Amino acid sequence: KIPDSYKYNMKTQNKNLLTKDDLLLLRNEIVAEMAANKKFKFNYIDKLTLDKFNMEIADSTISYLTQLQENYSKRFKSAFEKHDQIIALLQDTISGKNEMKYEELLDKYHNSYLQDFAKNRFAPLPLVRINNHYIQKTDPIFLDPKYSGLFNYRAHFLAPKKYLFGQLVETFWANIIIIWFFTVMLYILLYFDGLKKFLDLPDRIKFLISKISPKLKLKLSFSKSSKK
Repeated sequence: KIPDSYKYNMKTQNKNLLTKDDLLLLRNEIVAEMAANKKFKFNYIDKLTLDKFNMEIADSTISYLTQLQENYSKRFKSAFEKHDQIIALLQDTISGKNEMKYEELLDKYHNSYLQDFAKNRFAPLPLVRINNHYIQKTDPIFLDPKYSGLFNYRAHFLAPKKYLFGQLVETFWANIIIIWFFTVMLYILLYFDGLKKFLDLPDRIKFLISKISPKLKLKLSFSKSSKK
């Protein structure tokens, strides 16, 4: 939309061209896309600035985004076909093996309200623009978190996977690992009386200070008397 808007404004000689924030948004999103999808490269990332952006860069940007759109359309079509094949297999009543199986599974395990909640269908907008980044609001359950550091384990609510020490792990196993890690740590603390020692630390410091302070006073008084 941003490069298209630029081309239209150039053709109509509209003075309201692009802003610095528009190009920064475009740059941020393309950088994030190239990190996630290395199959498609964009060679003009350094030219997405107000002083370097022109019709040629706009055409190259549109071409790159069109390739991405076609790639994701093919992937969506392939996934949808596999989805239909699985349902058709479960609904196969010709052989008599799967009669009513799909309906039974649907009745037992499907919840329409939970589906809407997990996909966040009540969100007013699928994307929101925050600090020159697009934040996806719909379908969080299908969105992997972005890598943001080796020791950063933060992920959005209902994320299907989480990063643990730089590795993408299923949320279920990531939560199990974290729970067991803290369980073991607390067990060690209790076994070695670590919590009590930590709580007693201020009293120990006070005791040490009370022991050291008279000696310091004595040394200071001695040094003063020797100077006299």
